Amino acid sequence: MTILIFKQKLWGLNIRKLRHRSNPKVSSTSGFSKCHECGKLIAKSEMIDSKFCKDCFDTISLANKLALKRCATCHEYFEPTSSKDPYHCSECLKKMRRCTNCHKKFVPDGKIILCPVCYSNIVRTCQICKQDFVPKSGYHQICPKCYRKLKHNKKSNISKKVADIDNKNKKTIELLIKALNDPNTQEYATKTLIEMQKDSVEILIESLNNKSKFKRDQYVEVLFQIGEDAVKPLIKALNDEKYHEEYLIKTGCIKVLGLIGDKRAVEPLIELLDDYDSYVRSSSAKSLGLIGDKRAVEPLIELLENDINTFVRKASVSALGKLGASNAINPIIDTIDDDEDPNLTIQCLKSLVEIDYDLGLDYLLKNVDNPNKLISNFSTNFIISNEGEEYLNTLEKKDDIIQQELSKDEFLELVNNLLEDDPDIRMESVRRLGLSGNPRAAKYLVKLINDNDDEIRLEVLKYLGKLKNLETIDSLIKTLKHEETSMRWAAEEALANFGSDAIPKIAKSLESNDEDLRYYLVAILGEIEDPNSENLLIKSLNDSDFDVKLKSIESLSKIGTDKSIGPLLKLLNDDNARIQRNLSYCLIKICQEKDLDTLENTLKSEYMGENKALKSIITKINKKIQKEKEIKKSDDSESNLPIGTILTKDSDQKSEINPYEDISEEPSKTNPSDDIPDKESKEDLGDDPFAILDEITKY
Repeated sequence: MTILIFKQKLWGLNIRKLRHRSNPKVSSTSGFSKCHECGKLIAKSEMIDSKFCKDCFDTISLANKLALKRCATCHEYFEPTSSKDPYHCSECLKKMRRCTNCHKKFVPDGKIILCPVCYSNIVRTCQICKQDFVPKSGYHQICPKCYRKLKHNKKSNISKKVADIDNKNKKTIELLIKALNDPNTQEYATKTLIEMQKDSVEILIESLNNKSKFKRDQYVEVLFQIGEDAVKPLIKALNDEKYHEEYLIKTGCIKVLGLIGDKRAVEPLIELLDDYDSYVRSSSAKSLGLIGDKRAVEPLIELLENDINTFVRKASVSALGKLGASNAINPIIDTIDDDEDPNLTIQCLKSLVEIDYDLGLDYLLKNVDNPNKLISNFSTNFIISNEGEEYLNTLEKKDDIIQQELSKDEFLELVNNLLEDDPDIRMESVRRLGLSGNPRAAKYLVKLINDNDDEIRLEVLKYLGKLKNLETIDSLIKTLKHEETSMRWAAEEALANFGSDAIPKIAKSLESNDEDLRYYLVAILGEIEDPNSENLLIKSLNDSDFDVKLKSIESLSKIGTDKSIGPLLKLLNDDNARIQRNLSYCLIKICQEKDLDTLENTLKSEYMGENKALKSIITKINKKIQKEKEIKKSDDSESNLPIGTILTKDSDQKSEINPYEDISEEPSKTNPSDDIPDKESKEDLGDDPFAILDEITKY
């Protein structure tokens, strides 16, 4: 009875958070004050606890006494037993949706189903109509509606405003550089930055001082496409004192100059061969090799003979090979004979072949029996790929070309290099350990799964999936909770590579309370496509989370058998349209002719023949079966024709075949979106993988 009275009080009281912010200002000398709960103006003498009016204080006290919870969204009090979530009331819980980008739950306050964090990162404001929109076209600053008007060349006030947007100011360029990281806006941002040319070069050069190698490569690509107009600013940046210690900016500029290939950069790059930083020296050597100017030969030979850094010497040898410098043959041969680093020796052999093929081939033959397995394998594989295996057989070299494991010393050296501060050394060690095929390497690689460098983390996940060490599965499953989407996708791909070996631990993790984790695990089961996981997916059909249930249906469409038909039919009464579409596609794909009796009996017994969805599914299955029979019949009839007839028929139809089309590939049977000819109709269907089922039937 007490609770009922309290609820009536709550219904009569419109509780809002920080109501006083929207109320008129009250003078500090006034005798009135505002209640911190309802915002009502009352005399200070009537205030309780200097914060609340009497009604609000009684309400809060009664709520505390009854141990009621307060909803984090609507701020209304509710009984803990009335809601499954301790922080939200049952009404707000019904309104909750999952963010279409990060899949976190929240209560939307508009038409765009994105959580506040993703909303701020993804949603843009149109610079013309000032409306919020999710970028889909190439223009990230203009909404699709305004973009269509611009595309049809409608001369109006819009075109004048767009002309103002095209003003090449610093803020616009910074926004465009930031847009390079978004796949939806990358193409437009790149095109616009190239059009701006000189105005964008200086800011792009400053942006090269970014720790992410992926972003630096994007900026280098844009500067390269700008071309000759970027050469002078790049050379100026190399000589600028403020960039003297910024090796990332200097190496980025050097790389761009090498890709452009302008001769004006040769002298500045030669001067940088004496730079204090080894990365700058090696980058300069590589770029000089790309430019191909003979003035760089002597400085590069001097660098090879005198530099103590192996990576720099390797870069100089590579550049000399590209330059085809015959006077560099002796220094390169001396390096082959004296150097103990196998990677440098391999690069010397490559360059020697580029300068003088016959001489290089002789030295490759000498190194076929090299004690170092890396050098021996490289020499043998190179000769076989260029001269053929018979060439080796004539020289009485008949060893099979197989992948060799690392020696104990090499393995330990690479493991120690994983602890180096230099990200390039760590990356090289990760790749060599991953390519070794030794499952023991996974125990050391998994320790870099939280490395500071995002490129190294992704590379580690890739090789963990290839090495398939079962001890790393738990770490990969934990990575599915990582805050970065790229990490979650890489971990998902790595786990899928384990195949059926990962199913036991995935089954155990499916009992987790984390909805996002269950979502990715169900997706992985669909990628593994192992029949043993069908029971797990059937069980996930009853999951409390909407997205997990949806993904379970999608995964069952890949591996489901007649065993899944019964559980899937139980979902026919679901009110959600996406569930209905996915379910329809899944049943059509799974069901065969022998399953039609089951579907028709279900229609008659449970729905009295009145379920339109099930009727439609049965009709489409019949069409699918009929089409398969027609295809089989036509194949059988062609196989009975004489060979000459078939060849004649094929030659008559040759003119109708697209010469650029790979006729050996069959159309995808699992992705219905391939059948949609209209791009706009595909976009209107959203990101639902099976939402296009209704569109397929139209064509």
